[in-house]
Amino acid sequence: MRVEESRREVEVTSGHDATTPRAPHRATCETQVEASLRRGTSASLGGHPDHAAPPTAHPHEAPARHTIAASSPRLVTVRRGSCYAPRAMAFGRGKVILLGEHGVVYGHPALAAGLGVGVHATARVSESQDDVIVARPWGVTARVGSDEPLALGLQAILEGMPSDRQSVHVEVDVDLPGGAGLGCSAAIGVAVTGALDALFSIERTDEERGDYSLRWERVFHGNPSGVDNAMAAVGGVALFRRGQPLQTVRAKKPLPLVIAHSGESSSTKEIVAMVARQREAETQRVDEAFEAIAALVNNAKLAVEAGDLKALGQLFDLNQMLLAGLMLSTEKIEELCRVAREEGALGAKLTGAGAGGCMIALAKDEADAERIREALAKRSPLTLVAMAGA
Repeated sequence: MRVEESRREVEVTSGHDATTPRAPHRATCETQVEASLRRGTSASLGGHPDHAAPPTAHPHEAPARHTIAASSPRLVTVRRGSCYAPRAMAFGRGKVILLGEHGVVYGHPALAAGLGVGVHATARVSESQDDVIVARPWGVTARVGSDEPLALGLQAILEGMPSDRQSVHVEVDVDLPGGAGLGCSAAIGVAVTGALDALFSIERTDEERGDYSLRWERVFHGNPSGVDNAMAAVGGVALFRRGQPLQTVRAKKPLPLVIAHSGESSSTKEIVAMVARQREAETQRVDEAFEAIAALVNNAKLAVEAGDLKALGQLFDLNQMLLAGLMLSTEKIEELCRVAREEGALGAKLTGAGAGGCMIALAKDEADAERIREALAKRSPLTLVAMAGA
């Protein structure tokens, strides 16, 4: 199913609440069995491989423009029949990696930004004895105790919750395409963790919630860096280094970004493993690439703080060259980067795991970003304009 080309805009948030109602949800999330999704089944979404995926479950679909309904977990009381019952709600943001992919897995820094679209989760006490998670966009229900990925992810989160807790029923609404480098699975993990924290009156900072939700990410990605979870929980623009607190980066001026999907999905887990094999076979070459990328990240932080968009764009291009040297780019991503530069982008690169997913381009201003987006929309099933640091 092809996604119609249309204008999409999202905001990059700094973690503040917003109140705009959510739009209908039409998106999916990459999982361990992404190939099943591409064959038209729901196995990779936590469903049974014999059940056909619903028409809305396509890895490149995204919702219409909206801002988040809430960012902090909260508990409300809703009426269920003649009774009133608590229901907890939370939000996890999508993200883009500005610079630093893959090196971040090995302790190098990455510069990232949170998006204003992501995943909303609600949690309540279950009416049955089972712990259940429902992915409403996909029509999938998974029960803990099964080997379905969503159930395994929920189980991993619940293992650290109170031992005397009641069974839970969790629902998630996903506003991100999966396999796109926008942090879909991390956003789900953060949203589910936040909703359960609110339900069980567990207090955590945003940073602690991001760290805790790595339990979910390990189910789907094996050895995640943690940057997706951190940005899903905190938002804004930040420098991330594995095992260290997020370092907030204050942009002197907004960063006009254009995001375009290549139309190709990739598995973060598989791509991270592929880079690890390269590093094992050619340690010096790969480590030198990571050191070079780390230098670009540190310079990019200074450029963002100084508002030097031209310098930042040049750093985008250099980072893309190094990532391509690690066999992480594709012909389609290179084409989109080339078109963006021809249309006046200051720089362009892949974002996320690579080998598919999305690319980002830095524009001079929002009007320029829209013009670049229009050119990319002729070659991409999904395009977004995002103002990072606004």
